[in-house]
Amino acid sequence: MREGHHFLGAFDVVAVKPYGFDTGPDDRRVEPQRLNFSRAILVRELMLAQGDGGTAIWAGNWGWNSLPVGWAGRPSIWGQTTAEAQAAQTVAALERARREWPWMGLMFLENWTAAPAGTAADDPRWGFSIAGRPAAEALAGYQAGQLPSVAAPGFHLARSDDPAQVYSGAWAFSPQFGADIGQSGDRVTFTFWVLTSACACAGPTSALASTPRSTASRPTPCRAILVARRLFPPLATHPRTSSPTSGSPTAWRRASIRWS
Repeated sequence: MREGHHFLGAFDVVAVKPYGFDTGPDDRRVEPQRLNFSRAILVRELMLAQGDGGTAIWAGNWGWNSLPVGWAGRPSIWGQTTAEAQAAQTVAALERARREWPWMGLMFLENWTAAPAGTAADDPRWGFSIAGRPAAEALAGYQAGQLPSVAAPGFHLARSDDPAQVYSGAWAFSPQFGADIGQSGDRVTFTFWVLTSACACAGPTSALASTPRSTASRPTPCRAILVARRLFPPLATHPRTSSPTSGSPTAWRRASIRWS
């Protein structure tokens, strides 16, 4: 996906592998020759430059390698850290992505146990395994602290049993189409986590979004079919933003939209 080569519409997801290597997720240096967690930003910037900012980015593999003390196998090519640092860095990376990278979709942590099956005992990939280690406990605590009634940044399917989505009226739900509006006056309320107080209706491919310089403070109604099929994509912010520009980073907003 080099600059000048246009593949707009040719793929649905771009996969990146933002391994942390020898620095933590707070390493904000973004350089082509540097391997760190922030490297995903380079891909995002290239996609924006090519007009492909609406395509999802997934972290196909990421994490920090922590081999046990006295490891006698092959050395890690992904850097090295302690088990305690691996735990702290993993949780901090998820929180950074949530606060700063609304364009980041699924993140596949490498890994629960070394893969594939039959991995040699001296393979340094074992250093990514978190099963039974501090990282697993830290992740469990992080997940337990999330509010199910607030939709985190990302893509959310329309579901009648999602506590962050409250439907009233004659909505019809299906796996193929999500939620279809029924009679006039049907209502849906979303509670979603935002980085800033700026929100605006964004048009035919998203139900609610903001731009880096948006000053809108209230959402405006979008077509019901858009909200029904794709609920509130991530808020669009500059990919290198280190902190929210306004508002509280841990706040959530509630939007009530009614069609008649």
